Amino acid sequence: MKLGKRSGVIALFLVALVGGGVAAAAWLVSGTGAATSQAASAVSLTVTAGSPTASLYPKPVAGYGSTSVGAVVALVDNPNPFPVRLTNATFGAVTATPLAGRTCAAANVIAPAPVTLATPVTLPANSTDTAVTVPGALEMLQTADNGCQGASFSVQVTLTGASA
Repeated sequence: MKLGKRSGVIALFLVALVGGGVAAAAWLVSGTGAATSQAASAVSLTVTAGSPTASLYPKPVAGYGSTSVGAVVALVDNPNPFPVRLTNATFGAVTATPLAGRTCAAANVIAPAPVTLATPVTLPANSTDTAVTVPGALEMLQTADNGCQGASFSVQVTLTGASA
């Protein structure tokens, strides 16, 4: 039996096609089995006092002209392996430290209410000393003692948020 030129080309094409398909199939491998993962455990943020940028003074009847007055600044560490977005701040009791020889009762300064941060702050994962400013957090009463001039005021702040 004699094959024609045309039949030979077709036969060569079919051998290449089948052989190439077998070669490609030889590389396909799959497997099925169990895999595991574990969720991280959230760790509390560490909040320490920062340096305020504006001075506090008795609140005028019309209110402060800027939210920088009465702002509190904290440095926050996020030891978590994920970023955290801070959205709220609540405050504890205010402590007053007057200058030497002066008297200033802590009751002259109040933290009026919990604050929702107008601009939430995102703490990067595993970050340290991220400055967080809470505008207008403290107010000094109009009747504050003269001894409050130059005093420092501290307040316990709780910052809350969620993974970002």
